[in-house]
This record gives sequence, structure tokens and C-alpha cells, in this order.
Amino acid sequence: MKPKPTEISPQRDAFLPELADIINTRHELVQLAETIDWEQPTLST
Repeated sequence: MKPKPTEISPQRDAFLPELADIINTRHELVQLAETIDWEQPTLST
């Protein structure tokens, strides 16, 4: 017998905070990441 499919609820789980709520935006690495142009590939050989 197969398990019943579960419905995916678009509601946010009250006990699981989103990543944006956890990250300290004043941290040095977060500030560095905001200065990087992530759209342009920078592979150079």
C-alpha cells in the first residue's frame, strides 16, 4: 500500500525561520557578498 500524497502548503512553517531572518546582514561576509557582481562570470585563465 502506497502512502497518501501530502499536499504542499504555501504557508510558512511557524517554527522554521526563513534564511533571511537568520542571517546577520552586518556580518563582514554578507557585506562582501553584496559587493560582488554575481551576474557576470569571472573565470579567467
